[in-house]
Amino acid sequence: FQRGKVTALSKAADVGEEHLEALTEIAVGILQLVFYVFSLDVRVRTTYSLCQLIISLNEFSDRNGGDNKEYLQQVAFEEIYEILTSFTSRHRIYNLNDSVEVANIFIMLSAYLPSYFRETDAFESFIDETITSKLTYFGYISAKFCLLHCYSAQDIRVEKLDAQVENILTTIKKGVREDCEAYLMMTDYLASPNIALQKKRRVIEECLDYKKASNATMTAVLPKISFVDWDGAEIKHLLERKQLRSVYTWG
Repeated sequence: FQRGKVTALSKAADVGEEHLEALTEIAVGILQLVFYVFSLDVRVRTTYSLCQLIISLNEFSDRNGGDNKEYLQQVAFEEIYEILTSFTSRHRIYNLNDSVEVANIFIMLSAYLPSYFRETDAFESFIDETITSKLTYFGYISAKFCLLHCYSAQDIRVEKLDAQVENILTTIKKGVREDCEAYLMMTDYLASPNIALQKKRRVIEECLDYKKASNATMTAVLPKISFVDWDGAEIKHLLERKQLRSVYTWG
């Protein structure tokens, strides 16, 4: 294939069977090269670029479907998972409280390849260790995001995470005004769609000393204050505009 022909075929609405296998193998070769580079530079900014690649990969495979889609997804998952296990072993990282790089890989796998990722030993052990360790803001939002995408809001581990955050907040109380991490936890806890209004009201009353929050007001306002996109609907749009990258760009 010439480069121009490959580009044209990959963007075509339909790809004939005679070209699909060849394009799939070209995609695998590109994936392997990209993941090799990623293994040498596991940073947050690199993860965002990798997310953009997987979005493109999924769009191509969705249009063509069949065994090729499953094959490409399997290759992508195996490559990322190998990088994940190697990185965590080399740096002795065991939970999502300890590394924003690992947290981002977890989020990426949970958002785009959940059916593969949720069955792994790493997923189970890291989530469990995150909940039982001293919970951080990044540990909380990463573990909860992964559980929501790989399982559901009804998973007992989601309840444990939320209960742990509620305990942190109602212990520190008005101290959230002076503790950035606790404040961020409170914001995303209050915006979480799975948490009952009475629990949110308790946190508002004890941490903010505000006694007049009605159900209607909380329902209308709280979802808009979150720093986290819990359902992941905005991830693709943010990546396409590259808004996530500028925060981590050296200038």
